[in-house]
Amino acid sequence: MMRKIKQLVRHENLIAGAVFVIAFSIYHTTMCPTVSFTDSGELTTVATTLGIAHPTGYPLWTLIGRLSVMVPFGSQEIVRLNMLAGIITALAVVFFFRLVLILYRSPMTFRFKREKSRDDSSGIELFAAFVTALTVGFSSTIWSQSVEIEVYALHVLLVTIATTLFVSGIEDQLVNPHEFSRRLFMFSFVLGLSFANHMTTVLLAPGFLYLYFVSLGFNRRSWQLVIALMPFFFVGLTSYIYLPIRSASGTLLDWGHPVTMERFWWHVTGKQYQTWMFSGWNVVSKQLHYFLTNFPNEFHWLVVVFIVVGLIETFNQSKRLLVFFMLLFGTCLAYSVNFDIHEIDPYFMLAYLACGCLVGLAVKRVIGLSWSRKPKLSIAVVTVLLLSLPVVQVLNNRSDVDQSENYKARNFVQSVFSQLEPNAVVFSSLWDYFISPSYYYQKVRKERPDVILIDAELLQNRTWYFIQLEREHPGLLSGSRDEVDAFLIELTKFEKGEPFDFSTIKARWDDLLEDLAAKSLGNHPVYVDSRIAGQFLQKFEGVPEGLLVRLTPKGKEGEWKPMTVKLNQGTFDNYVTSDLKRYVASMYTFHSYWLLNHKRLPEAIENVQEALHADPGYSPALNLKASISGLAR
Repeated sequence: MMRKIKQLVRHENLIAGAVFVIAFSIYHTTMCPTVSFTDSGELTTVATTLGIAHPTGYPLWTLIGRLSVMVPFGSQEIVRLNMLAGIITALAVVFFFRLVLILYRSPMTFRFKREKSRDDSSGIELFAAFVTALTVGFSSTIWSQSVEIEVYALHVLLVTIATTLFVSGIEDQLVNPHEFSRRLFMFSFVLGLSFANHMTTVLLAPGFLYLYFVSLGFNRRSWQLVIALMPFFFVGLTSYIYLPIRSASGTLLDWGHPVTMERFWWHVTGKQYQTWMFSGWNVVSKQLHYFLTNFPNEFHWLVVVFIVVGLIETFNQSKRLLVFFMLLFGTCLAYSVNFDIHEIDPYFMLAYLACGCLVGLAVKRVIGLSWSRKPKLSIAVVTVLLLSLPVVQVLNNRSDVDQSENYKARNFVQSVFSQLEPNAVVFSSLWDYFISPSYYYQKVRKERPDVILIDAELLQNRTWYFIQLEREHPGLLSGSRDEVDAFLIELTKFEKGEPFDFSTIKARWDDLLEDLAAKSLGNHPVYVDSRIAGQFLQKFEGVPEGLLVRLTPKGKEGEWKPMTVKLNQGTFDNYVTSDLKRYVASMYTFHSYWLLNHKRLPEAIENVQEALHADPGYSPALNLKASISGLAR
């Protein structure tokens, strides 16, 4: 009976299933119940309406997301997609379990130093891979991909599958050099799929090229195999055809409008983000400091000890494997620390996966040493210690990723919508918690379709956005045609990298913004957020209405409306929630200034106090409070 139980426990598929169930069950308890921040609303809209997402377009993710939305499951589209993120991330953990096993079982590829064979080696490997997979699966960055819809969950899944197939394919090729490995052909196809989801797949190249040629040799046979693999890679890339097809069809969300070869190339290469790349040592220093200081949040200190042990074990057992890991880790880190964005954590995932593999080698070594001595107490102690690794990861990271009570983006959007007059025009720069989630509520849930929401950042910097606005709201730009055409001439120069005069493009932009607001005021109530209100208030009056500022013609006073927003649900906190608090504080401060100018001191005091309640360190509110205190005395 005991033998049958042991055989059952050692069954790889059963353990892989256990890894999935454990990972997904815990992921599900931290899942966001509604739309979250940044790209959540946009990506949900893209998947639901078969639109085109921000660069690099993510066509494979879009198609998979669309299939998920079509599943007859009685919940909102955002819930289905958030659930999909949890499933995909849990599958990635399963394939990481497989990857760790493949690393153990590739002696010809990595030329491990020979060890005495053991009867229970299979059991050791399975237990070590089980512990390692869950430990890595509950690292904060990978876990965070499971709680809300994003493209990185699919990215880590495809990268893990590709690496597993690649290493196992190299081993097959060495075992049987007379035939091309089928797993390498599968790898090539999956690699193409991965590129069709996220272009940072290219970070695999240095490590993979090294392992390929150092294992198979830099010879004619190796190059013949590369040529044979290439068609499968290009088949994996074919989902990019989706982008020009959908753009030409007039989809609701048409980021980049990639209908021409030039626009298609700009989109899939992320041209608009290249200004944030390799921009100086200050960026490198900032992002590297973040990586190092955040590492203990990614991996608990106990896990870090195992990473160090794994590094020593790899150095002792296989220099080839050590170089492979170093290339994966180093390439990822070198690229990511040169990218000047807030949401940098997912770009470090390949480095974290390499560290996770080191944990796997350390865990296997510790098990082998303890089980070889056979005392039951020693085995029990080590088993408990190793099982504690994923447990401490859960305890260490849960509070950082838990979005189970995160309704902040939903509440912000609905608070704004509830105070807007019918047929309002809104100019905003608040992508993370207003514009992106508004896409979901307007285009998917059909809430407040009468509101015309203009992304001021895209209007100022992207010619394609004018195409989308004219498609959605045909009459919006027609009254400002001369100003639009004049600005687009200058903006096109900037977009194409041609010489342009900054003062000219600035003047054209100011003319367009003023005329567009003035013409809109003729037929619509017009609102702006407080971040960009200064661009309008020289030409218009501005009165605070809730979370926005309403524009009126000069000399015409509007009606003040107080703030009515509750954003404090849940403990989830990141740079977006911090910015949201600052914005709420800025609007309370704007209200307070307006009330003070209109001799309404008690209400002004109340609003400045609310500003400091939202963000106690907000300096404009602190300065205003000091001024009000002086007036009160």
